[in-house]
Amino acid sequence: MVITGDYNLEVYFVIAQPIGKTKKFKLTEGEYVVIGRSQEHCQVILSDEMASQKHCKVSFINNCIYIEDAGSKNGIYLNGLRVLKQRLFLDDKLKIGDSVMYILQERLSEESKAYLTYSGKGARNQGGYTIELDKRSKNKSSKSIKTGSLKSDIQQKYIEARKKAYAEQRASRNKGSQKKIKSQSIEFIALLIDLSLTLIVFVAGFYSSTLITPEVYNEIASAKLTTIQFILHPKMSTWLFGSFIIAAVFFSINRTNSKGSIGENILGIA
Repeated sequence: MVITGDYNLEVYFVIAQPIGKTKKFKLTEGEYVVIGRSQEHCQVILSDEMASQKHCKVSFINNCIYIEDAGSKNGIYLNGLRVLKQRLFLDDKLKIGDSVMYILQERLSEESKAYLTYSGKGARNQGGYTIELDKRSKNKSSKSIKTGSLKSDIQQKYIEARKKAYAEQRASRNKGSQKKIKSQSIEFIALLIDLSLTLIVFVAGFYSSTLITPEVYNEIASAKLTTIQFILHPKMSTWLFGSFIIAAVFFSINRTNSKGSIGENILGIA
């Protein structure tokens, strides 16, 4: 399908991170972003121990999406195949460290989906890639090579590149397992900190009743009830429910903060 000069795509992307959070960003014609862990050099920042400071670049040129390795340590994998620079299509999945990037199709019109759909001959993973894993070892193609031998050469390169990519993925997974466990442990500690703060908010809200309605508090306290009986007393039900709502709202806002939760900021993983 040919794209006319008057038609400009607007594409939304999603990056699913191993910590459970997602990153979203948008690109239009002529724009690009750098993805990685560096807050100084990247427009899209990942919380992924397997990602490099500057991992890859995503650009939008002539209504085509291109992804390019920015010299990362662990590389980028397009549908399981390691590449250096490649065009991205609608159903492609790009692995960045332990994170996965894809196009948010729900935000696209049918016409836009048609523009971004791979239309080459054969399956996407059978000849649809430009193998660029080892440019230095490439020889310039001879103009006299026939179509049949060229196709066979591409298929052979694809098989070799796939084997190499899988071997590197296994080695990278084993090497990075300790880092991944450490990252998950820190994230769990951050969650415990946020839960503790939420509990403090709940308790503070509930016991504020002693200042706002002291007569009710004194009446119940005179009965010499246990802490549980005091909390569940019918006259304290309004305070109990209100404190729960306040704590729930605090937890939700804190954990969904785009700049990271309080616990994450304390541990420096926001």
